[in-house]
Amino acid sequence: MKTKKNSYQLPRKVNMTKKACQYLLASMFLCFVCIVPAIAEVSGDYWAPWVTKTTTNSATINWRGESNGVGSIDYATSDYYNQHQSFDNTITSQTTTNYQHVQLTGLEPDTSYIYWVSPSGNEDVFSNRTFRTMPVSGPFIFIVISDSQEGHNYTEEQRFKYVADAVAKETNVLFILHGGDDAGFDDELLWTTYFQVADGMLAKTAIFPVIGNHEYHDPNGETNPPTAANQYHWDYDMPLNYSFDCADVRFVILNSPDPTNHAPDSDDPQTSLALAQSQAPWLEDQLDNTMAGTFTIHHHPIWDNGRTNINSDLEPWETLYHTYNISANFAGHVHNYQRFMVEGIPYIIAGIGGGICADLAEPDPVWYQFGETRKLGYIKVSVDPSNNTATAQEVVVASVKENDDDETPDVYDPPLIDDTVTFPLKTVIGPVIKANGSINDITINNGANLSITVQMNPGEFDGYDVDWWVVVRAGSSWYYLNNSVQWTQFDGNLSNCHPVNQGALFNLPETQVLNMPGLPVGSYTFWFAVDYPMDGILNLNGPILVDSVNVTVQ
Repeated sequence: MKTKKNSYQLPRKVNMTKKACQYLLASMFLCFVCIVPAIAEVSGDYWAPWVTKTTTNSATINWRGESNGVGSIDYATSDYYNQHQSFDNTITSQTTTNYQHVQLTGLEPDTSYIYWVSPSGNEDVFSNRTFRTMPVSGPFIFIVISDSQEGHNYTEEQRFKYVADAVAKETNVLFILHGGDDAGFDDELLWTTYFQVADGMLAKTAIFPVIGNHEYHDPNGETNPPTAANQYHWDYDMPLNYSFDCADVRFVILNSPDPTNHAPDSDDPQTSLALAQSQAPWLEDQLDNTMAGTFTIHHHPIWDNGRTNINSDLEPWETLYHTYNISANFAGHVHNYQRFMVEGIPYIIAGIGGGICADLAEPDPVWYQFGETRKLGYIKVSVDPSNNTATAQEVVVASVKENDDDETPDVYDPPLIDDTVTFPLKTVIGPVIKANGSINDITINNGANLSITVQMNPGEFDGYDVDWWVVVRAGSSWYYLNNSVQWTQFDGNLSNCHPVNQGALFNLPETQVLNMPGLPVGSYTFWFAVDYPMDGILNLNGPILVDSVNVTVQ
């Protein structure tokens, strides 16, 4: 077992004369002047570790060392470390390189780990850091940030730092999706700044990157062709398109900037239809799944203010998104916040990480719902697979007055929530009934309030004339909701049950049909159904769509 010492012994108090004090202060100043260059060199050459590729049983620890070398990682579950103040596992890097990527395996799902990286040549340069493995099931929270790069007239410390520091203060965040443009150029010094500014959030949370166009920008001149995006590849060691799963939800990362498609004398790669088409078969394989939901992210947006149609280069992806009804899409590139609701699917541009702000252009696409600019922030997404819901919040930590200025931002502490959208992870065709907001069976205490809601997505059956039914069995008693929306008791004989509505199927938003406190102890089963033909007869053996939920009052 290896122990990382984090405590220090305080010196005893010493009485000093004024002259001795002045001498000591002068000596300390001279020593400080002497060691500052060394500190600066170490802080630039050593990049504190960051975690990628977390799964239920593995994670990759990354860091940069001063020179070609190796290193070791000591790690343990947080419970073990907090109890023993030591680590019970060690792994050594097998590759001699500045940029290290070491995989930890055999980990436990949904478990917090503490680790300590010791690079060769400077074993004590880093301190303890943490990450959490993916859960097999259950709710979770992730963050989306994008376009953290510096401006022409300011550095990342002057804008992105406010975003990174706010993310670092968040609790229970499982991972971060970064939508690209980490730094302004493919430049070591700028990426050094990025990792220094992002250190607080990367010390506790895994990151999944997306490549942007600025990853290809040449620091030696914008009239040069795009670079090979060396820093991105060295730092993350990941494919440009990949996927990962978390609690039965899939995340798909796509590669939108094409370095072969750029203007003459330009280092700025654009989207291309060829690049999108080349990824389409792989994308379809990822979307064709039976999971609880699927999120996608790529740097360039499909929908954007200032045009009424989509980016036609990305049309192959857009078609597949609606063929397989993804949960939501995230993008960056445009340095503002925009939200669209495209045939029930949220599309969010999260370009508020710190890049030069962009005005909201006109006209607005038909699907546009909300947008704002000159804000610094991120998107916080809470996912609840068991209830088929997710909620995305635009978290604003600061605002600026100018698009590209070295001004001090107006900081909000606590941050503001400027936009919120709740949406299903997977579109359900047919009726849905919920008890206290849950599609699953629930148990409540006697005296607690019970709310029952119904909603309908007709899908391909839109416009069909049907009977609509809402029925409950309370112990041995039966009730139906009549066409006056009143609960009516009947004897359980379906011929004495009547529909709440007769008419064409349509998209019914979530609607409350019961709100009652103090139900007696017992079991209650609620049904919401539509059946065909529209004849006023509840025929369980005919064409019928039905959903139910059970409530136990204890």
